[in-house]
Amino acid sequence: MKNIVTQTFLFAVAIVISFNYIIFPGLTAANTFYNIGAVFFAFGAGLLGWNFISKLFDYFIEPVVLVDEKQTTEDLSVVEKPKRKYKHKPKTI
Repeated sequence: MKNIVTQTFLFAVAIVISFNYIIFPGLTAANTFYNIGAVFFAFGAGLLGWNFISKLFDYFIEPVVLVDEKQTTEDLSVVEKPKRKYKHKPKTI
């Protein structure tokens, strides 16, 4: 996606304009066919909005890459804890 801010702004403006001039007048009109067409248009706008928002989240959220279990066990086995040095007390008689 190139210039995501511009695309998001234009998409929001298109949705607002379509609701103001197509969907809301279509739902309040006295013509039944116009009402049905407005509902289909609103459904299509909702699907396009859902698709756009899901792609927007995919763009900003990077997928998590899981590490194989073999790599994690090999990495853990290589790292060893340092041995603790003990100071022994001298033996007293």
